[in-house]
Amino acid sequence: ADRGYLSTGQLVPRGQDGAMIEDADYAADRLLQLLETGLMPVIDGDPIPLAAQSICVHGDSPGAVAMAARIRTRLTDQGVHIRGFLTP
Repeated sequence: ADRGYLSTGQLVPRGQDGAMIEDADYAADRLLQLLETGLMPVIDGDPIPLAAQSICVHGDSPGAVAMAARIRTRLTDQGVHIRGFLTP
C-alpha cells in the first residue's frame, strides 16, 4: 500500500522519488482502483495489471499504524472484506 510501482511491475527503489507513499488516502485510492480494475497506477506510465493476494504497509514507515487504520477504514467503507492470512 505504501510503495510505488514501476511500469515493469517492480517496486520503485527506496531513495528514488515515488518509492514511498505517505498519504493514506492516496494509498487507499490506488488500492481501490486495483480492486475495481485489476490495474495498479505506476510512476512512469499507464497503470499495469497486478494480481495481489495481500496488502502490506511497511512498519518502518513513519505513521504506518495510522496509515493502515485509514486504509482499512476506506476499504471497508467501500465494502471490501478484510481478513487475516490464516482465515479460511
